[in-house]
This record gives sequence, structure tokens and C-alpha cells, in this order.
Amino acid sequence: MNPEAQFAAAREAIRVGRFADAEASLRALLGVAPGHPLVLSLLGVALRGQGRFEEALEPARRSAEAAPSNPGVLVNLGVVLIDAGRHDEASEVLTRAVGVAPGVVEARVALSRAMSLGGRLLDAADLCRESLGMARDHPKLTANLGAALLYAGEGAAAIEAYQRGTERWPEDLTLAMGLAASLVYGGTDDAGAVAAAHRRVGALIAKAEGTHEPPAIADPDPERRVRVGVMCADFRAHASAFFLAPILEHADRDRVEYVLYSTGGREDEVTARFRAWAPSYHRVSHLDPAALCARVRGDGVDVLLDLSGYAEGHRQAAFQRRGAPLQGTYLAYASTTGLPAMDFRIVDSITDPAGEAEAFNTERLVRIEPCLLAFSKGAGLRGGAAEHPAPGEPGQRDGPITFGSFRGLQLLTDKTLDLWTAVLKGVPGSRLLMRNHGLSGRRERDHTLARFTSRGLDAARILLEGPTSGAGETLKEYARLDVVLDSFPYSGTTTTCESLLMGVPIVTLMGATSASRVSASIQQHAGAGDLVAHTPEQFVSIAAGLAGDRERLATLRRELPERFERTVGDGAAFARRFEAVIREQWGEACRRQGRG
Repeated sequence: MNPEAQFAAAREAIRVGRFADAEASLRALLGVAPGHPLVLSLLGVALRGQGRFEEALEPARRSAEAAPSNPGVLVNLGVVLIDAGRHDEASEVLTRAVGVAPGVVEARVALSRAMSLGGRLLDAADLCRESLGMARDHPKLTANLGAALLYAGEGAAAIEAYQRGTERWPEDLTLAMGLAASLVYGGTDDAGAVAAAHRRVGALIAKAEGTHEPPAIADPDPERRVRVGVMCADFRAHASAFFLAPILEHADRDRVEYVLYSTGGREDEVTARFRAWAPSYHRVSHLDPAALCARVRGDGVDVLLDLSGYAEGHRQAAFQRRGAPLQGTYLAYASTTGLPAMDFRIVDSITDPAGEAEAFNTERLVRIEPCLLAFSKGAGLRGGAAEHPAPGEPGQRDGPITFGSFRGLQLLTDKTLDLWTAVLKGVPGSRLLMRNHGLSGRRERDHTLARFTSRGLDAARILLEGPTSGAGETLKEYARLDVVLDSFPYSGTTTTCESLLMGVPIVTLMGATSASRVSASIQQHAGAGDLVAHTPEQFVSIAAGLAGDRERLATLRRELPERFERTVGDGAAFARRFEAVIREQWGEACRRQGRG
């Protein structure tokens, strides 16, 4: 095969997802034409497609050095940099690409994503709006606009952007998923609207992937050891690790064997801990849905669990193809998937009350009582210190009361702002400290501050700060807070656990959706149910009552951590409950097959 034909074949292999074949062809071509920028650029794409992001950087950089004015080469490098987590560098490269070729929409799509991931959310939104003026019929730009607005805290505007997009491109899965997620995170407490949006997503996936029969259970013995596959993009220093770690660390390996499928590209020191707890660990981000489904079937998985929902790195298309006899979703996404092939969803009776929540879920609801999760207190799971800091005395004991939240800006809905504003106005002299990744940029901080001041609050009472360097440092920040204010309608999970662990009471408003009730479940289990409000007025009353009782705050600072560790922090006990639920589902599946 001549070099031109071999290059064309490599491009076609990439187009259809045969990245390893493309890599082999391109490396052979480099033997003939070493340093060729287009071959190097395409090699970077092939390596990226296999989830080998760090390896992909070398040829992608070399190609950009050899062809610094080629927009396609620059875009390929920028996309690899994004996947490698180097968002600022990606923005620089992609800005050059837009400068070289302003009309290349792919460069603008990639640049807006790099800006968003790097914390320049409002700049990303502006770029998307400008670019849509040039290429109005572009679903990817519309999706990026929605994402930038959502994570800047403009949930209503994000929903509007996604709704316009889904009306224009009703078959576009990315836009449908964006609308569903924006309703969960930054939009509504209307459980029916949330469910309808997710059913639409599930229907689109089913239309694309078809309907498949589950594999038969090879050995339908309800008492044998169950092989449980866990599919997740975040076996690394990530919030999900706090909740998955107790299950794997305390697993009864005589009864349950866990097989981990990593659908994300990034790994770190935490990944090694997961590998040690479950020696069967597979990187599968490069596999298409059919190949991934075949891999799971070949591994003989009995029960396959989804721990991504519709977060980045999800593989719901592979679930629709039915890789295991029994499939369920858990933890990472506080809503139904709407996916016809998802058999069950693990919840509890507070997040999803029996007799009420079934109407809003396509899955069978399976409840773990008294709470659907456990939390590992090891701050090292997010790259911080190996030991979490001890709870300190409430900050500024003789100064102003400090309310706080370390929630992401995507959860700072208008309803949340109204709640928090009412609290601050009800406690004269108090202040609010917010800290999160979205506040890294000056523009985002100014924009967020304006949302508070437009409600009549003095800017001096609002403290806005970017993220800390790691989990250990974040936990230390709780010493600056007297009371944490939860968001609504998407309540806390990790931040609720962190607050209670550090002895800081968190006031929660429980709503109608599953997402608005997770924090209430955690609080109830940890013996802090009196901090859960059922109306906005009650939320303000509870927060103001805490602020006016410094003796009670000091008592809670001492008592909450111990209560939490006895309950939500008891990973070993939770692992037994979790395994019991999985085995119950497994036993029923065995009996159904036997009767069939």
C-alpha cells in the first residue's frame, strides 16, 4: 500500500473507532516519513482514542511545532491537552487555531470547552454566542453554551439554551442529555419534568443501539459468589471515590467479586488503591458500545453497575446493549437514567419514597436502609493529607456568624440564592463564604457577587474564593464556618458528609426530586434530622436559630463528627448492606430464569 493510501486507511480506521489499527499504520508511515506533521497529528488522535492521553501529547506537540499554522493540527493538539487535563495550555493552543482560521468551527467548539473546563465559564459562553452568529446551525456550540451557562450558575439560561437546541435538533443525544442534566442540577424541583427529560434521553439511546436480550445466567445458583462489574469514569482522586471506597475496601470477597471498568482516561495514586481492592481492573474508554458490551459478557459479569449516570465518561449505550444478565445504576447521578435496559436503581426511602417515586423512574427502585451510601473519611482519596484534620472550634467565635458553602456554581440556582439571601437578611451582621472551582476567575467572582448584591446584600458580606489544593485543605476550611447552607433543588452529598464530619451543621431544604433529598437522607442517618427543612421559611428559621445559639454550635462541633462516623462513616457495615441488596437482586434473577 502506498503512503497516501495507508494514510487514508488510517483516517478511516479512526473514523470507525479502530484506533489500535490506525496507530499501527501511522507508526509504519512515520518509518517512511519521520516527522510528517499530519501523520504525527493523526497518531495523537489514535492514541487519544485509546485513552492514552499523556502518550498522545508527544506526537501532537511535534506536529504543531512542524505545522504551527495548520488549524487542524492545532485543534488535534488542543483536544489532546483537554483530555490530559491541561486546560489552560489547551486554551492557548486553540486560541491560536481560531486566530489562524476564524471560520473553522471545530476550533471554536474545542476552545469553548477548554475555557469552561479551565474555569473561564463566562468567556466560553461569550465565545459560543459569537460563534453561533457565524454557524447558527451547530448543535455542539449550542451544547457548549448550555454547559458553560450551567456551570456559571445560570441554570435558567442553560435550560433555555438546551431547550432551543433540542427543538432544533430533536435527535441530538448530547443536547437531550444536557437538558436532562441541567434540570437535575440547576433547574427544577418538578419530578415529572425531570423524569420526562430522562425518558427522552433513554429513548434516543435505545433508538441508536436497538433492543437486546440480556445474556442468560450461566450458573443460576443464588448462593454462589456473584461477579459484580462496576463501570465508572472516576477511579481516581474524585468525589465518587469517597463513596465507592467503603464498598470495595470492606467487600466480602467470598460472596462478591468486583470487576472494575474504567471509562475515564485519567488515573492517579488513588487508582492504585482501587486496583488493590479489586484486582480485576480494565481500562475500556477506547471501546465502542458493542465492543464494551462484548468485553463485559466475555468476563462473565453477573451484575453490572453504572456509577456515572450521564456525567462525562458515561457508557449508557453499552448498557443498552445488555452486557450482563442484571444491570443497575447507583450513586453518581441523582435521577432515573430513563434507559430501557437499566433494570434497577439503588436508592433509599427518603431519597425516593415508596409508592411515590416509582412513577418518576424507569428502573425498579431498590432501597438500602437507612441511607443509600457510606462515606470514607480518608482525605487522601482526593489527593489531600492521609489523615483528615480534627474538627476545630467554630471560626470567629466573637466575630460575625459565618455561613458557608463549598458547592459548585452550577447548583447556585435562583431558588438557592433567594434562600441564602433570606438567611443573611434574617441574621444581621452575618456573612457568607463560598469556595469552589467555578470561582477561580475574576469575572466569575464578579458575576456571582452581582447576583447577591442585586438582591440587596452588601458586597462586603459575601466572600468568594477559588478551590483549595486538595481535600485535606478543603476540610480545614470548615473551621472558618459556623453553619453550612445547602443548595436547592440539588442538595449536597460530598459537601454534606464533609460538613458533618467536621462538626459544622448544614441546613437542608428537602424537595420533591431525588436530587433534593439526598442530603436529608444523610442528615437523618447521622442523627441531624432536625437540620432538615420542609419549607423555605423553615430553612431560614433553622439557620437563624443556629446562628443565635453559639453554645449549641459548639456542642454540635463536638458531637456531629462522632455521630457521623458511627453511622454514615461506618463503611464496613454499609458494605454488608450493599452486598445484601445486590445478592437479593441476584437471587431474584436466578429464580426468574429458573421459572422461565
